[in-house]
Amino acid sequence: DNWLSKVYIVTSDETFISDLRQANFGNAISNIEEIPEPQLCYTPNDYSLAWSQTDLDLIKAKEAWDIIGSIPRIPIGVTDQPFDTTHPDLCGQFIDVIGKGYATDYHGTSVSGILGAITNNGIGLSSVSLGAKIYASNNYVSSEVLKLAQLGCKVINCSWTYRCHYIVADDTLYRQLRDDWNTVVVFAAGNNPYPDCGAAGLGGKAYPASYPSVLSVTSIGHAQPIGSTGKLYGLDNWADCFDAIIGDSTSGYMRNSAVDVCAPGYKVPVLMDATSGGYDAQSGTSFAAPLVTATVCLMRSINPCLSAVEVMQMVKDAADTSIYSIPYNQRYRGRLGTGRLDVAKSCLLAAQTATKTLNVPTIFNSSTIVKANYAIKNTSSVLVKNSANVQFKARHNIELNAGFEVELGAIFSAEIDPNLTVSCE
Repeated sequence: DNWLSKVYIVTSDETFISDLRQANFGNAISNIEEIPEPQLCYTPNDYSLAWSQTDLDLIKAKEAWDIIGSIPRIPIGVTDQPFDTTHPDLCGQFIDVIGKGYATDYHGTSVSGILGAITNNGIGLSSVSLGAKIYASNNYVSSEVLKLAQLGCKVINCSWTYRCHYIVADDTLYRQLRDDWNTVVVFAAGNNPYPDCGAAGLGGKAYPASYPSVLSVTSIGHAQPIGSTGKLYGLDNWADCFDAIIGDSTSGYMRNSAVDVCAPGYKVPVLMDATSGGYDAQSGTSFAAPLVTATVCLMRSINPCLSAVEVMQMVKDAADTSIYSIPYNQRYRGRLGTGRLDVAKSCLLAAQTATKTLNVPTIFNSSTIVKANYAIKNTSSVLVKNSANVQFKARHNIELNAGFEVELGAIFSAEIDPNLTVSCE
């Protein structure tokens, strides 16, 4: 209406806003209001229920969930064992479990919970993927990774290692999985500084994590602010710090030039077997890797047209490089990847590539359907002529900005459909 047409929104840096507050500007002139920072819309009802999920806070999982919204998630592959398919947070989550595992511990269950625990079910924990379905194999060998790719998995988690044994055939296989099968494979960088890796693990490389065609993930802390004096289970576990016990380089895990990114890996909240109470916190790069894998799941759900190479680069580009400004990480420069995993920024990069932007003057004269894997918006003038029937369809949102005009007699419709099928050609 006439009054609202005279309202202006002004954005500025915090210094200017602070000056206005100190000058009591809002009371000095009528109708001046401060707009608060927007709050996240979605926090699952099981977030931090069984255990404080400071790991997800650090990597900005909640912010990523607002980006993906209700877009369905692609399935995740995992080679591990054993898998407790009856766990309350995993019941019904497995599309298939290949083979029969011999291990009697919790490892596969814990990794699977980080990958795809049922989220917003009022019990346990939330998962980064918001409960993506899982293809699991009880055989953690490279041939099983290929099998999961052949089943259609576009992201596969491998929280295991062949120690320091480079295998030419494996190197070739993982390159083909990336380039020919368009599959992102994520590996834990390894825990122990194996002597045969060279220099007691300081720069030595474990495989398959260190092949250039996979994403290698090592661990950093998450549970306590830097400088905290109290320990958790004997660990400092300072946020974004590599040493589990500050100053003790032997308390950290594998770090080398082949690591692509780091993620929380000390006392990470996980699912356990029933005899352990169902939930606990565990340490290891095994539990850092699935945080990255679940992030890739969100990214490829947002934009299924991204190649494996593009996704891997986005994860590395989005990583928070500020970890290297922390004094305690200085001696590990270049060995913790490009930085700490940032789920929200990774998803934002994926969303930007899946947004159809009309950034030049556009005129629609006939029947036209415009589709987008994520969003549609105009940054320039758009005219729908009176003879046209134009439909905008997107999986997340449609944003109509200044300069968008529909002539009398034209037909225009906008539809949000999270299940929309969009050609990648």
